[in-house]
Amino acid sequence: MLPVIIIIFVLGFIFSMLGLGGAMLYIPVFHWFGFDFKSVAIPTGLFLNGITALSAAIYFFREKMVDVKGSLPMSSAHRLARGLLISYLLIS
Repeated sequence: MLPVIIIIFVLGFIFSMLGLGGAMLYIPVFHWFGFDFKSVAIPTGLFLNGITALSAAIYFFREKMVDVKGSLPMSSAHRLARGLLISYLLIS
């Protein structure tokens, strides 16, 4: 387990400096170390990618690099489209 933690930490450090999400490498690393692909590797890789994106968003917001007023229409349209798509998929 310790080698997995070290590899993920090093990859996360490198990818954060490059501004990339690490799920494209986290998932194969978890799989190579014997974790189940569908129930452990993919969810954990995507979770770590989400944490990376969240920390970047918080940093950019604190540095006043986010145009909140400009992003509200796009965010609202995305939420509406997502809600309509999910309700369509659940009904059919």
